[in-house]
Amino acid sequence: MRKGHWIIDPETAPVVKRIFDLALAGNGPMRIANLLEKDQVPTAKAIYAKRRGKPLPPLCFKPFLVIC
Repeated sequence: MRKGHWIIDPETAPVVKRIFDLALAGNGPMRIANLLEKDQVPTAKAIYAKRRGKPLPPLCFKPFLVIC
């Protein structure tokens, strides 16, 4: 990766887009976290652990993880 260039992760990009869409619709961090948790959306940490073959952390979003 070159400095100043972003690389989009195709596996996590839909979650990021959903978070932004929910925030733009007026949802706060608590509501967004609750919706993602209800839909069992894996956190980035869970996705990266799965890729590395490590045990999955709890699949839960906390409001402090959703910063709008």
